[in-house]
Amino acid sequence: MDSIIVISSDDEAPDEVPAPTSTVTLNPTRRDSDVRSPSPTPKRRKVHDESFNDEPEEEKYPSIKRRNALKHEDYTIAWICALAIEMAAARAVLDEIHETLPKDRNDSNSYVLGGIRQHNVVIACLPIGQDGLVKAADVAANLHRTFKCIDIALMVGIGGGAPRIADLRLGDVVVGTRIMQSDLGKYVHDEFQRKAYPRPPPSKLGTLVTSLRSKLELEASRLPTMMLEKFGKYPEFCRPKLEDRLFRETHRHSSGRSTCDKCDFSQQVPRSKRISKDPKVHYGAIASASHLMKDAIKRDRIAQELNVMCFEMEAAGIVDTLPCLVIRGISDYADSHKNDDWQRYAAATAASYARELLEEYRCRVPMASRCDVPTRNTQVSIRQRFLEQLAFDDMKVREKTIEEAQADTCRWITEHPSYKAWLDMMQLPEHRGFLWIRGKPGAGKSTIMKFAFSNFKPPGGRRGISLSFFFNARGTYLQKSVVGMYRSLLYRLLQRSMDLPMNLEQVHDTGPQQTERLALVTLKDIFRTAVLSLGKRSLTCFIDALDESDEQQIIEMVQYFEDLADISFQQGINFRIGTIWSSSFA
Repeated sequence: MDSIIVISSDDEAPDEVPAPTSTVTLNPTRRDSDVRSPSPTPKRRKVHDESFNDEPEEEKYPSIKRRNALKHEDYTIAWICALAIEMAAARAVLDEIHETLPKDRNDSNSYVLGGIRQHNVVIACLPIGQDGLVKAADVAANLHRTFKCIDIALMVGIGGGAPRIADLRLGDVVVGTRIMQSDLGKYVHDEFQRKAYPRPPPSKLGTLVTSLRSKLELEASRLPTMMLEKFGKYPEFCRPKLEDRLFRETHRHSSGRSTCDKCDFSQQVPRSKRISKDPKVHYGAIASASHLMKDAIKRDRIAQELNVMCFEMEAAGIVDTLPCLVIRGISDYADSHKNDDWQRYAAATAASYARELLEEYRCRVPMASRCDVPTRNTQVSIRQRFLEQLAFDDMKVREKTIEEAQADTCRWITEHPSYKAWLDMMQLPEHRGFLWIRGKPGAGKSTIMKFAFSNFKPPGGRRGISLSFFFNARGTYLQKSVVGMYRSLLYRLLQRSMDLPMNLEQVHDTGPQQTERLALVTLKDIFRTAVLSLGKRSLTCFIDALDESDEQQIIEMVQYFEDLADISFQQGINFRIGTIWSSSFA
Protein backbone atom coordinates (compact mmCIF):
# COMPACT_ATOMS: atom_id res chain seq x y z
CA MET A 1 0.00 0.00 0.00
CA ASP A 2 1.17 3.52 -0.71
CA SER A 3 2.13 5.92 2.10
CA ILE A 4 0.14 9.14 2.35
CA ILE A 5 0.51 12.25 4.50
CA VAL A 6 -2.18 14.93 4.69
CA ILE A 7 -1.13 18.50 5.48
CA SER A 8 -3.39 20.95 7.30
CA SER A 9 -3.22 24.67 6.63
CA ASP A 10 -1.88 25.49 10.12
CA ASP A 11 1.15 23.20 9.56
CA GLU A 12 0.46 21.05 12.60
CA ALA A 13 1.27 17.36 12.63
CA PRO A 14 -1.49 16.00 10.38
CA ASP A 15 -3.95 13.21 10.80
CA GLU A 16 -4.27 10.51 8.17
CA VAL A 17 -7.42 10.46 6.06
CA PRO A 18 -8.65 8.32 3.17
CA ALA A 19 -6.90 9.06 -0.09
CA PRO A 20 -8.58 9.70 -3.44
CA THR A 21 -9.00 6.85 -5.90
CA SER A 22 -5.52 7.22 -7.37
CA THR A 23 -3.87 6.84 -3.95
CA VAL A 24 -3.99 4.44 -1.04
CA THR A 25 -4.18 5.45 2.62
CA LEU A 26 -1.58 4.14 5.05
CA ASN A 27 -3.52 3.08 8.16
CA PRO A 28 -2.32 1.25 11.27
CA THR A 29 -4.73 -1.55 10.30
CA ARG A 30 -3.71 -3.02 6.98
CA ARG A 31 -6.46 -3.54 4.42
CA ASP A 32 -6.26 -6.18 1.71
CA SER A 33 -7.51 -3.64 -0.79
CA ASP A 34 -4.40 -1.54 -0.18
CA VAL A 35 -1.85 -4.22 -0.91
CA ARG A 36 -0.24 -5.02 -4.21
CA SER A 37 0.75 -8.49 -5.28
CA PRO A 38 3.26 -9.99 -2.87
CA SER A 39 6.55 -11.12 -4.32
CA PRO A 40 6.82 -14.78 -3.36
CA THR A 41 10.21 -16.36 -2.86
CA PRO A 42 11.11 -17.93 -6.20
CA LYS A 43 11.25 -21.70 -6.28
CA ARG A 44 14.31 -23.02 -7.99
CA ARG A 45 13.90 -25.26 -10.97
CA LYS A 46 15.39 -28.65 -10.28
CA VAL A 47 17.87 -29.46 -13.01
CA HIS A 48 20.40 -32.25 -13.15
CA ASP A 49 23.71 -31.27 -14.68
CA GLU A 50 25.16 -34.45 -16.18
CA SER A 51 25.53 -32.66 -19.53
CA PHE A 52 28.50 -30.67 -18.24
CA ASN A 53 31.86 -32.18 -17.33
CA ASP A 54 35.54 -31.46 -17.68
CA GLU A 55 35.98 -32.83 -21.20
CA PRO A 56 37.90 -30.58 -23.61
CA GLU A 57 35.59 -28.49 -25.80
CA GLU A 58 36.68 -30.30 -28.98
CA GLU A 59 35.78 -33.69 -27.50
CA LYS A 60 32.44 -32.67 -26.00
CA TYR A 61 31.35 -30.81 -29.16
CA PRO A 62 33.28 -32.60 -31.93
CA SER A 63 31.43 -30.89 -34.80
CA ILE A 64 32.30 -27.38 -33.58
CA LYS A 65 35.40 -25.63 -34.91
CA ARG A 66 37.77 -23.54 -32.79
CA ARG A 67 38.68 -19.96 -33.67
CA ASN A 68 41.08 -17.39 -32.30
CA ALA A 69 39.81 -14.38 -30.37
CA LEU A 70 37.92 -11.64 -32.19
CA LYS A 71 37.11 -8.14 -30.92
CA HIS A 72 34.25 -7.17 -28.64
CA GLU A 73 32.67 -5.11 -31.40
CA ASP A 74 32.52 -8.18 -33.67
CA TYR A 75 29.76 -9.70 -31.52
CA THR A 76 26.32 -8.51 -32.54
CA ILE A 77 24.03 -11.35 -31.39
CA ALA A 78 23.26 -11.82 -27.67
CA TRP A 79 21.89 -15.20 -26.54
CA ILE A 80 20.79 -15.43 -22.89
CA CYS A 81 19.94 -18.64 -21.02
CA ALA A 82 18.76 -19.36 -17.48
CA LEU A 83 19.99 -22.93 -16.99
CA ALA A 84 23.15 -24.90 -17.68
CA ILE A 85 21.28 -27.34 -19.94
CA GLU A 86 20.00 -24.37 -21.99
CA MET A 87 23.55 -23.08 -22.37
CA ALA A 88 24.69 -26.57 -23.41
CA ALA A 89 22.00 -26.60 -26.11
CA ALA A 90 23.13 -23.16 -27.28
CA ARG A 91 26.75 -24.38 -27.53
CA ALA A 92 25.64 -27.38 -29.54
CA VAL A 93 24.06 -25.31 -32.34
CA LEU A 94 27.18 -23.16 -32.86
CA ASP A 95 29.33 -23.67 -35.96
CA GLU A 96 32.47 -22.58 -34.14
CA ILE A 97 33.64 -21.55 -30.68
CA HIS A 98 35.91 -18.52 -30.19
CA GLU A 99 38.50 -17.73 -27.59
CA THR A 100 37.33 -15.68 -24.64
CA LEU A 101 37.75 -11.91 -24.30
CA PRO A 102 38.37 -9.66 -21.26
CA LYS A 103 35.27 -8.30 -19.53
CA ASP A 104 34.27 -4.95 -18.09
CA ARG A 105 35.47 -4.71 -14.48
CA ASN A 106 31.87 -4.60 -13.22
CA ASP A 107 30.74 -7.56 -15.33
CA SER A 108 30.29 -10.77 -13.30
CA ASN A 109 28.99 -12.89 -16.20
CA SER A 110 30.76 -15.81 -17.85
CA TYR A 111 30.44 -16.08 -21.62
CA VAL A 112 30.64 -18.58 -24.44
CA LEU A 113 31.65 -16.88 -27.70
CA GLY A 114 30.97 -18.48 -31.05
CA GLY A 115 29.65 -18.22 -34.57
CA ILE A 116 26.50 -19.21 -36.47
CA ARG A 117 26.92 -18.72 -40.21
CA GLN A 118 28.09 -15.12 -40.65
CA HIS A 119 27.00 -14.05 -37.16
CA ASN A 120 29.20 -13.81 -34.07
CA VAL A 121 27.24 -14.78 -30.97
CA VAL A 122 27.84 -14.13 -27.27
CA ILE A 123 26.06 -16.58 -24.94
CA ALA A 124 25.45 -15.76 -21.27
CA CYS A 125 23.78 -17.81 -18.55
CA LEU A 126 22.35 -17.00 -15.12
CA PRO A 127 24.37 -18.17 -12.08
CA ILE A 128 23.50 -21.66 -10.88
CA GLY A 129 20.58 -21.67 -8.45
CA GLN A 130 19.81 -17.98 -9.07
CA ASP A 131 17.11 -17.94 -11.70
CA GLY A 132 14.36 -15.31 -11.68
CA LEU A 133 13.66 -11.75 -12.82
CA VAL A 134 16.29 -9.97 -10.71
CA LYS A 135 19.20 -12.17 -11.75
CA ALA A 136 18.09 -12.10 -15.39
CA ALA A 137 18.15 -8.29 -15.35
CA ASP A 138 21.67 -8.34 -13.86
CA VAL A 139 22.97 -10.70 -16.55
CA ALA A 140 21.48 -8.56 -19.33
CA ALA A 141 22.94 -5.35 -17.87
CA ASN A 142 26.38 -6.94 -17.48
CA LEU A 143 26.36 -8.26 -21.03
CA HIS A 144 25.61 -4.78 -22.32
CA ARG A 145 28.57 -3.39 -20.36
CA THR A 146 31.11 -5.66 -22.06
CA PHE A 147 29.56 -6.12 -25.51
CA LYS A 148 28.35 -2.72 -26.66
CA CYS A 149 27.60 -3.58 -30.29
CA ILE A 150 24.71 -6.00 -29.80
CA ASP A 151 22.32 -5.80 -32.74
CA ILE A 152 19.67 -8.31 -31.65
CA ALA A 153 19.16 -10.36 -28.47
CA LEU A 154 17.45 -13.70 -27.84
CA MET A 155 16.29 -15.29 -24.57
CA VAL A 156 16.24 -19.03 -25.28
CA GLY A 157 15.29 -21.90 -23.00
CA ILE A 158 12.49 -23.99 -21.53
CA GLY A 159 9.04 -23.09 -20.25
CA GLY A 160 5.75 -24.53 -19.03
CA GLY A 161 2.96 -24.78 -21.58
CA ALA A 162 -0.65 -23.62 -21.30
CA PRO A 163 -2.47 -26.39 -23.22
CA ARG A 164 -5.91 -24.77 -22.96
CA ILE A 165 -4.80 -21.88 -25.17
CA ALA A 166 -3.11 -23.93 -27.91
CA ASP A 167 -2.58 -27.58 -28.82
CA LEU A 168 0.86 -27.69 -27.25
CA ARG A 169 2.90 -30.86 -26.88
CA LEU A 170 6.13 -31.41 -24.96
CA GLY A 171 9.05 -30.25 -27.08
CA ASP A 172 7.00 -27.73 -29.07
CA VAL A 173 8.42 -24.22 -29.36
CA VAL A 174 6.65 -20.99 -28.36
CA VAL A 175 7.95 -17.78 -29.91
CA GLY A 176 7.00 -14.80 -27.74
CA THR A 177 5.01 -12.17 -29.62
CA ARG A 178 4.75 -10.27 -26.33
CA ILE A 179 5.82 -10.70 -22.70
CA MET A 180 3.28 -10.27 -19.89
CA GLN A 181 4.55 -9.96 -16.31
CA SER A 182 1.81 -11.93 -14.59
CA ASP A 183 2.60 -11.11 -10.94
CA LEU A 184 2.18 -7.33 -11.19
CA GLY A 185 -1.01 -5.95 -9.68
CA LYS A 186 -2.82 -5.32 -6.42
CA TYR A 187 -5.43 -6.89 -4.17
CA VAL A 188 -8.88 -5.29 -4.14
CA HIS A 189 -11.42 -6.86 -1.78
CA ASP A 190 -9.38 -10.08 -1.51
CA GLU A 191 -9.18 -10.35 -5.30
CA PHE A 192 -5.89 -9.90 -7.13
CA GLN A 193 -6.19 -7.45 -10.02
CA ARG A 194 -3.42 -7.96 -12.54
CA LYS A 195 -2.06 -4.97 -14.39
CA ALA A 196 0.32 -6.72 -16.75
CA TYR A 197 0.91 -4.82 -19.95
CA PRO A 198 2.33 -6.29 -23.18
CA ARG A 199 6.00 -5.84 -24.06
CA PRO A 200 6.52 -6.94 -27.67
CA PRO A 201 9.94 -7.76 -29.12
CA PRO A 202 11.82 -5.01 -31.00
CA SER A 203 10.42 -4.43 -34.48
CA LYS A 204 13.64 -5.74 -36.05
CA LEU A 205 13.07 -9.11 -34.39
CA GLY A 206 9.33 -9.02 -34.97
CA THR A 207 9.78 -8.64 -38.72
CA LEU A 208 12.44 -11.37 -38.69
CA VAL A 209 9.98 -13.79 -37.05
CA THR A 210 7.32 -12.84 -39.60
CA SER A 211 9.75 -13.42 -42.46
CA LEU A 212 10.70 -16.91 -41.26
CA ARG A 213 7.07 -17.76 -40.47
CA SER A 214 5.97 -16.84 -44.00
CA LYS A 215 8.82 -18.89 -45.44
CA LEU A 216 7.73 -21.93 -43.43
CA GLU A 217 4.23 -21.62 -44.87
CA LEU A 218 5.68 -22.68 -48.24
CA GLU A 219 8.52 -25.02 -47.31
CA ALA A 220 9.47 -27.43 -44.56
CA SER A 221 11.22 -26.19 -41.45
CA ARG A 222 14.84 -27.17 -40.96
CA LEU A 223 14.20 -27.70 -37.27
CA PRO A 224 13.93 -31.55 -37.42
CA THR A 225 17.04 -31.76 -39.62
CA MET A 226 18.91 -29.42 -37.31
CA MET A 227 17.93 -31.49 -34.28
CA LEU A 228 19.45 -34.52 -35.97
CA GLU A 229 22.60 -32.69 -37.13
CA LYS A 230 23.32 -30.80 -33.92
CA PHE A 231 21.99 -33.13 -31.21
CA GLY A 232 22.20 -36.59 -32.79
CA LYS A 233 25.47 -37.18 -30.94
CA TYR A 234 23.94 -36.23 -27.59
CA PRO A 235 21.23 -38.77 -26.71
CA GLU A 236 20.31 -36.92 -23.52
CA PHE A 237 19.05 -34.03 -25.71
CA CYS A 238 17.02 -36.26 -28.05
CA ARG A 239 13.30 -36.91 -27.71
CA PRO A 240 12.63 -39.04 -24.59
CA LYS A 241 11.08 -42.47 -25.07
CA LEU A 242 8.27 -41.49 -22.73
CA GLU A 243 4.59 -40.84 -23.24
CA ASP A 244 3.54 -37.21 -23.39
CA ARG A 245 0.84 -37.11 -20.70
CA LEU A 246 -1.50 -34.21 -19.98
CA PHE A 247 -3.75 -34.62 -16.94
CA ARG A 248 -6.95 -32.78 -16.16
CA GLU A 249 -6.39 -29.64 -14.13
CA THR A 250 -8.25 -31.11 -11.12
CA HIS A 251 -6.03 -34.22 -10.91
CA ARG A 252 -3.02 -33.49 -8.74
CA HIS A 253 0.24 -35.40 -8.80
CA SER A 254 0.77 -38.19 -6.27
CA SER A 255 2.66 -36.60 -3.40
CA GLY A 256 6.31 -37.48 -2.92
CA ARG A 257 6.80 -39.31 -6.22
CA SER A 258 9.16 -38.18 -8.99
CA THR A 259 7.19 -39.93 -11.75
CA CYS A 260 3.52 -40.21 -12.66
CA ASP A 261 3.47 -44.03 -12.38
CA LYS A 262 0.92 -43.87 -9.54
CA CYS A 263 -1.23 -41.12 -11.07
CA ASP A 264 -4.69 -41.96 -12.38
CA PHE A 265 -4.24 -42.34 -16.14
CA SER A 266 -8.02 -42.20 -16.62
CA GLN A 267 -7.68 -38.51 -15.75
CA GLN A 268 -5.61 -37.77 -18.86
CA VAL A 269 -6.98 -35.18 -21.29
CA PRO A 270 -7.91 -36.89 -24.59
CA ARG A 271 -5.92 -35.40 -27.46
CA SER A 272 -5.68 -36.22 -31.14
CA LYS A 273 -2.56 -38.10 -32.12
CA ARG A 274 -0.11 -36.18 -34.26
CA ILE A 275 1.07 -37.72 -37.50
CA SER A 276 4.64 -36.62 -36.84
CA LYS A 277 6.57 -36.43 -33.58
CA ASP A 278 8.54 -33.43 -34.87
CA PRO A 279 8.10 -30.32 -32.70
CA LYS A 280 5.73 -27.61 -33.87
CA VAL A 281 6.31 -23.86 -33.57
CA HIS A 282 3.63 -21.64 -32.00
CA TYR A 283 3.47 -17.85 -31.83
CA GLY A 284 1.89 -16.09 -28.88
CA ALA A 285 2.22 -14.32 -25.55
CA ILE A 286 4.46 -15.59 -22.76
CA ALA A 287 3.77 -15.00 -19.05
CA SER A 288 6.79 -14.14 -16.91
CA ALA A 289 6.84 -14.02 -13.11
CA SER A 290 9.21 -14.32 -10.17
CA HIS A 291 7.79 -17.69 -9.11
CA LEU A 292 7.48 -21.11 -10.72
CA MET A 293 4.06 -22.06 -12.11
CA LYS A 294 3.09 -25.54 -10.86
CA ASP A 295 -0.68 -25.29 -10.48
CA ALA A 296 -2.96 -26.31 -13.37
CA ILE A 297 -6.02 -24.41 -12.13
CA LYS A 298 -4.07 -21.19 -11.64
CA ARG A 299 -2.27 -21.82 -14.94
CA ASP A 300 -5.54 -22.00 -16.87
CA ARG A 301 -7.00 -18.95 -15.12
CA ILE A 302 -3.99 -16.73 -15.88
CA ALA A 303 -3.61 -18.13 -19.40
CA GLN A 304 -7.25 -17.29 -20.12
CA GLU A 305 -7.00 -13.83 -18.54
CA LEU A 306 -3.77 -12.81 -20.32
CA ASN A 307 -4.11 -15.07 -23.39
CA VAL A 308 -0.65 -16.57 -22.86
CA MET A 309 0.72 -19.87 -24.19
CA CYS A 310 3.67 -20.35 -21.89
CA PHE A 311 5.00 -19.61 -18.38
CA GLU A 312 8.58 -18.80 -17.41
CA MET A 313 10.64 -16.85 -14.84
CA GLU A 314 13.20 -14.59 -16.52
CA ALA A 315 11.97 -12.64 -19.55
CA ALA A 316 10.29 -9.77 -17.67
CA GLY A 317 13.62 -9.05 -15.99
CA ILE A 318 15.42 -8.71 -19.31
CA VAL A 319 13.14 -7.00 -21.81
CA ASP A 320 13.48 -3.53 -20.26
CA THR A 321 17.27 -3.78 -19.92
CA LEU A 322 18.04 -5.59 -23.18
CA PRO A 323 15.05 -5.74 -25.57
CA CYS A 324 14.90 -9.26 -26.95
CA LEU A 325 12.88 -12.07 -28.50
CA VAL A 326 11.91 -14.85 -26.08
CA ILE A 327 11.91 -18.44 -27.39
CA ARG A 328 10.73 -21.30 -25.15
CA GLY A 329 10.69 -25.07 -25.63
CA ILE A 330 7.80 -26.68 -23.74
CA SER A 331 9.24 -28.99 -21.08
CA ASP A 332 6.09 -29.47 -18.95
CA TYR A 333 2.52 -28.27 -18.61
CA ALA A 334 3.08 -25.93 -15.63
CA ASP A 335 1.15 -28.26 -13.32
CA SER A 336 1.88 -30.47 -10.32
CA HIS A 337 3.06 -33.28 -12.64
CA LYS A 338 6.05 -31.30 -13.94
CA ASN A 339 9.43 -33.04 -13.83
CA ASP A 340 12.82 -32.88 -15.54
CA ASP A 341 12.30 -35.66 -18.11
CA TRP A 342 11.66 -33.40 -21.12
CA GLN A 343 13.86 -30.44 -20.18
CA ARG A 344 16.92 -31.23 -22.31
CA TYR A 345 14.81 -32.07 -25.36
CA ALA A 346 12.82 -28.84 -24.94
CA ALA A 347 16.06 -26.85 -24.57
CA ALA A 348 17.31 -28.43 -27.80
CA THR A 349 14.16 -27.62 -29.80
CA ALA A 350 14.23 -23.99 -28.62
CA ALA A 351 17.92 -23.65 -29.50
CA SER A 352 17.33 -25.22 -32.91
CA TYR A 353 14.56 -22.74 -33.72
CA ALA A 354 16.78 -19.86 -32.57
CA ARG A 355 19.51 -21.13 -34.89
CA GLU A 356 17.06 -21.36 -37.81
CA LEU A 357 15.94 -17.80 -37.08
CA LEU A 358 19.53 -16.52 -37.12
CA GLU A 359 20.15 -18.28 -40.43
CA GLU A 360 17.29 -16.21 -41.83
CA TYR A 361 18.71 -12.95 -40.45
CA ARG A 362 20.69 -10.85 -42.90
CA CYS A 363 22.71 -7.90 -41.66
CA ARG A 364 21.63 -4.80 -43.51
CA VAL A 365 24.81 -2.88 -42.71
CA PRO A 366 28.35 -3.95 -43.64
CA MET A 367 30.20 -5.60 -40.74
CA ALA A 368 32.90 -2.93 -40.48
CA SER A 369 30.44 -0.07 -40.05
CA ARG A 370 27.83 -1.81 -37.92
CA CYS A 371 29.34 -0.67 -34.66
CA ASP A 372 31.94 2.05 -34.40
CA VAL A 373 33.11 1.89 -30.80
CA PRO A 374 33.80 5.45 -29.71
CA THR A 375 36.86 6.39 -27.73
CA ARG A 376 36.51 7.59 -24.16
CA ASN A 377 36.69 11.20 -25.29
CA THR A 378 34.06 10.59 -27.96
CA GLN A 379 31.72 8.94 -25.44
CA VAL A 380 32.05 11.93 -23.12
CA SER A 381 31.35 14.27 -26.03
CA ILE A 382 28.24 12.32 -27.08
CA ARG A 383 26.93 12.29 -23.52
CA GLN A 384 27.55 16.01 -23.15
CA ARG A 385 25.64 16.80 -26.36
CA PHE A 386 22.79 14.62 -25.18
CA LEU A 387 22.67 16.39 -21.82
CA GLU A 388 22.60 19.73 -23.62
CA GLN A 389 19.55 18.53 -25.57
CA LEU A 390 17.80 17.58 -22.34
CA ALA A 391 18.54 20.83 -20.51
CA PHE A 392 16.27 23.88 -20.71
CA ASP A 393 16.27 27.34 -19.19
CA ASP A 394 15.43 27.74 -15.52
CA MET A 395 14.87 24.04 -14.78
CA LYS A 396 14.98 24.81 -11.04
CA VAL A 397 13.43 28.27 -11.07
CA ARG A 398 10.30 27.22 -9.16
CA GLU A 399 12.30 25.46 -6.43
CA LYS A 400 14.55 28.51 -6.00
CA THR A 401 11.59 30.86 -5.52
CA ILE A 402 9.96 28.76 -2.79
CA GLU A 403 10.56 30.26 0.63
CA GLU A 404 12.76 28.37 3.04
CA ALA A 405 10.97 26.78 5.99
CA GLN A 406 11.08 28.79 9.20
CA ALA A 407 12.90 27.22 12.11
CA ASP A 408 11.28 23.99 13.35
CA THR A 409 8.12 24.44 11.26
CA CYS A 410 8.54 21.48 8.90
CA ARG A 411 10.63 19.07 10.91
CA TRP A 412 7.55 17.09 11.90
CA ILE A 413 7.37 15.51 8.46
CA THR A 414 10.58 13.56 8.98
CA GLU A 415 9.06 12.05 12.16
CA HIS A 416 5.73 11.18 10.57
CA PRO A 417 5.00 7.42 10.60
CA SER A 418 4.22 7.40 6.88
CA TYR A 419 7.49 9.14 6.04
CA LYS A 420 9.44 6.72 8.21
CA ALA A 421 7.65 3.78 6.61
CA TRP A 422 8.58 5.14 3.19
CA LEU A 423 12.27 5.15 4.16
CA ASP A 424 12.18 1.71 5.77
CA MET A 425 13.57 -0.94 3.40
CA MET A 426 11.68 -3.63 5.32
CA GLN A 427 8.38 -1.93 4.44
CA LEU A 428 9.15 -1.52 0.75
CA PRO A 429 6.85 -4.46 -0.16
CA GLU A 430 4.00 -2.53 1.48
CA HIS A 431 4.22 0.84 -0.28
CA ARG A 432 6.39 -0.10 -3.30
CA GLY A 433 8.37 3.13 -2.93
CA PHE A 434 5.49 5.64 -3.07
CA LEU A 435 4.86 8.49 -0.62
CA TRP A 436 1.88 10.76 -1.32
CA ILE A 437 1.63 14.15 0.44
CA ARG A 438 -1.71 15.89 0.14
CA GLY A 439 -2.83 19.27 1.45
CA LYS A 440 -5.17 22.21 0.99
CA PRO A 441 -4.21 25.27 -1.07
CA GLY A 442 -2.06 27.61 1.02
CA ALA A 443 -1.00 24.88 3.46
CA GLY A 444 2.67 25.28 2.58
CA LYS A 445 2.99 22.04 0.63
CA SER A 446 5.83 23.23 -1.61
CA THR A 447 7.79 24.57 1.37
CA ILE A 448 7.42 21.19 3.07
CA MET A 449 8.53 19.36 -0.09
CA LYS A 450 11.57 21.63 -0.44
CA PHE A 451 12.43 21.01 3.22
CA ALA A 452 12.05 17.24 2.81
CA PHE A 453 14.25 17.19 -0.29
CA SER A 454 16.92 19.45 1.21
CA ASN A 455 17.16 17.34 4.36
CA PHE A 456 16.91 13.95 2.69
CA LYS A 457 19.78 11.50 3.13
CA PRO A 458 19.64 8.91 0.32
CA PRO A 459 19.85 5.22 1.26
CA GLY A 460 23.27 3.83 0.44
CA GLY A 461 25.18 6.99 1.30
CA ARG A 462 27.33 8.16 -1.60
CA ARG A 463 25.76 5.56 -3.90
CA GLY A 464 22.33 7.06 -3.31
CA ILE A 465 20.83 9.59 -5.73
CA SER A 466 18.05 12.08 -4.95
CA LEU A 467 16.34 14.27 -7.58
CA SER A 468 13.56 16.84 -7.53
CA PHE A 469 11.16 18.62 -9.86
CA PHE A 470 8.77 21.41 -8.88
CA PHE A 471 5.96 22.06 -11.37
CA ASN A 472 5.44 25.75 -12.08
CA ALA A 473 1.92 26.64 -13.26
CA ARG A 474 3.01 30.18 -14.26
CA GLY A 475 6.18 29.08 -16.02
CA THR A 476 7.07 28.07 -19.56
CA TYR A 477 5.71 24.95 -21.23
CA LEU A 478 8.63 22.82 -20.04
CA GLN A 479 8.45 24.21 -16.50
CA LYS A 480 4.84 23.08 -16.10
CA SER A 481 4.66 19.90 -18.22
CA VAL A 482 5.57 16.27 -17.64
CA VAL A 483 7.88 16.50 -20.67
CA GLY A 484 9.90 19.08 -18.75
CA MET A 485 9.79 16.92 -15.63
CA TYR A 486 11.24 13.87 -17.45
CA ARG A 487 13.90 16.01 -19.12
CA SER A 488 14.91 17.58 -15.82
CA LEU A 489 15.04 14.26 -13.93
CA LEU A 490 16.97 12.57 -16.75
CA TYR A 491 19.43 15.43 -17.01
CA ARG A 492 20.36 15.20 -13.34
CA LEU A 493 20.33 11.41 -13.24
CA LEU A 494 22.69 11.05 -16.20
CA GLN A 495 24.92 13.77 -14.80
CA ARG A 496 25.21 11.96 -11.48
CA SER A 497 25.73 8.47 -12.95
CA MET A 498 27.99 8.56 -15.98
CA ASP A 499 27.87 4.78 -16.49
CA LEU A 500 24.10 4.48 -16.97
CA PRO A 501 23.07 3.43 -20.51
CA MET A 502 21.96 6.31 -22.67
CA ASN A 503 19.59 6.47 -25.62
CA LEU A 504 20.97 9.00 -28.08
CA GLU A 505 17.71 9.68 -29.87
CA GLN A 506 17.19 13.39 -30.40
CA VAL A 507 15.14 15.22 -27.78
CA HIS A 508 13.84 18.42 -29.34
CA ASP A 509 11.71 21.12 -27.82
CA THR A 510 9.60 22.31 -30.71
CA GLY A 511 6.46 22.97 -28.71
CA PRO A 512 3.61 20.82 -27.47
CA GLN A 513 1.64 20.61 -30.70
CA GLN A 514 4.22 18.93 -32.95
CA THR A 515 6.49 16.69 -30.89
CA GLU A 516 5.13 16.37 -27.36
CA ARG A 517 3.83 12.83 -27.80
CA LEU A 518 6.98 11.51 -29.50
CA ALA A 519 9.22 13.25 -26.99
CA LEU A 520 7.22 11.89 -24.07
CA VAL A 521 7.43 8.28 -25.29
CA THR A 522 11.17 8.62 -25.92
CA LEU A 523 11.87 10.22 -22.55
CA LYS A 524 9.89 7.59 -20.66
CA ASP A 525 11.77 4.80 -22.44
CA ILE A 526 15.15 6.38 -21.64
CA PHE A 527 14.20 6.99 -18.00
CA ARG A 528 12.95 3.42 -17.57
CA THR A 529 16.18 1.98 -19.01
CA ALA A 530 18.28 4.20 -16.74
CA VAL A 531 16.33 3.28 -13.58
CA LEU A 532 16.44 -0.45 -14.32
CA SER A 533 20.21 -0.20 -14.79
CA LEU A 534 20.87 1.35 -11.36
CA GLY A 535 22.05 -1.93 -9.87
CA LYS A 536 22.86 -1.47 -6.17
CA ARG A 537 22.36 2.31 -6.23
CA SER A 538 19.21 3.93 -4.89
CA LEU A 539 17.15 6.64 -6.61
CA THR A 540 14.64 8.88 -4.83
CA CYS A 541 12.58 11.49 -6.71
CA PHE A 542 10.67 14.35 -5.06
CA ILE A 543 7.94 15.79 -7.30
CA ASP A 544 5.96 18.84 -6.20
CA ALA A 545 2.60 20.31 -7.27
CA LEU A 546 1.17 17.63 -9.54
CA ASP A 547 -2.06 19.59 -9.77
CA GLU A 548 -0.27 22.43 -11.60
CA SER A 549 0.13 20.40 -14.80
CA ASP A 550 -2.32 18.89 -17.30
CA GLU A 551 -4.61 16.45 -15.49
CA GLN A 552 -4.51 13.70 -18.13
CA GLN A 553 -0.73 13.90 -18.34
CA ILE A 554 -0.48 13.59 -14.57
CA ILE A 555 -2.76 10.53 -14.51
CA GLU A 556 -0.58 8.86 -17.16
CA MET A 557 2.58 9.87 -15.29
CA VAL A 558 1.32 8.38 -12.02
CA GLN A 559 0.48 5.12 -13.81
CA TYR A 560 3.93 5.09 -15.42
CA PHE A 561 5.70 5.61 -12.09
CA GLU A 562 3.54 2.95 -10.40
CA ASP A 563 4.43 0.42 -13.11
CA LEU A 564 8.12 1.37 -12.97
CA ALA A 565 8.12 1.12 -9.18
CA ASP A 566 6.56 -2.35 -9.39
CA ILE A 567 9.12 -3.55 -11.94
CA SER A 568 11.96 -2.00 -9.92
CA PHE A 569 10.76 -3.75 -6.78
CA GLN A 570 10.56 -7.08 -8.60
CA GLN A 571 14.14 -6.61 -9.83
CA GLY A 572 15.51 -5.55 -6.44
CA ILE A 573 16.13 -1.91 -7.38
CA ASN A 574 15.70 0.74 -4.67
CA PHE A 575 13.50 3.32 -6.46
CA ARG A 576 11.26 5.74 -4.52
CA ILE A 577 8.85 8.50 -5.49
CA GLY A 578 7.68 11.21 -3.09
CA THR A 579 4.99 13.44 -4.59
CA ILE A 580 2.68 16.20 -3.41
CA TRP A 581 -0.61 17.58 -4.70
CA SER A 582 -3.55 19.74 -3.68
CA SER A 583 -6.65 18.31 -2.02
CA SER A 584 -8.64 19.89 -4.86
CA PHE A 585 -6.94 17.61 -7.40
CA ALA A 586 -8.73 14.27 -7.86
